[in-house]
Formats: sequence, structure tokens, C-alpha cells
Amino acid sequence: MQRLQQMLIGSSKPVLAAAARVMAILVLLGPRLITVVFGDAYAPSYVPMIILSLGHLIVASFGPIVIVANMTGHERATALIMGAGTLVNVCLNLALIPRFGIHGAAVATVASVALWRMVLHRRVRLWVGVRTSAIDRPGANTFDA
Repeated sequence: MQRLQQMLIGSSKPVLAAAARVMAILVLLGPRLITVVFGDAYAPSYVPMIILSLGHLIVASFGPIVIVANMTGHERATALIMGAGTLVNVCLNLALIPRFGIHGAAVATVASVALWRMVLHRRVRLWVGVRTSAIDRPGANTFDA
């Protein structure tokens, strides 16, 4: 279990670092990249792109949580958690899009993905006893019940 734990954290750190670098590039160069690649008409997509990029950073921070859950025989529970996340996403979209438009859709997506990843992270900690996140401290009991 200790080797598995080390492998999970060891593989999560470079993925998170790469996601952080991409996010930094998009924050700094995003408006210019959007207009060069897609044209001026797409310039308003910068803020939603940053929100969704933050979501990808959150996903990367949890590491290979879905893979670990599925490979340890918890694929049904994983599917239920992901399905609940999808339902949350639909509800948040219905609530946020009318008022905030594309920004609301981006926030709804990030919030729902972060929520189901947090739930699955906790479940994997209980089921398997390992952490998959690059930001978990060794020996920390952050999500223990």
C-alpha cells in the first residue's frame, strides 16, 4: 500500500504542475491566443476559458481518483457519484445560465466537477486507504470522517 501511495502521489505531482503551467499561460496570453487562433469574435470567451481552466486544475489536483476507484472494484459507486455530479451540473446550469450566461455555465461546470471529485476522493480514502492528490500531505487526515 505504501508503494501504491508513493506511485499515486509521484504521478499526480507532474500532472498538476503541467496543468498549472498551462493555466498560467492561458491567464497571461489567453486574450491574444484567442484572437489569433479564433478571431476577434471569440475574445469574450476569455473569462469562461479561465474558469474552465481552473476546473481542469482542480481535476488535476485530485490525481487519478477515477482510475483508482474503478480499478479497486468501485466502478458502480463511481458511476453513481459521477451521475450525481451530472445532475448537480444540470441544476446549477438551470440556475446560473439565465442570470450569468456563459460565465454561469462555466462556474456550474467547475463547481459540479469539483464536488463529485471531492466526494469520490473521500470515498477512495475510505475504500482503499490511499490518497491520490498531489496536494495531500503525508499523514494528513484532511477528509477522514
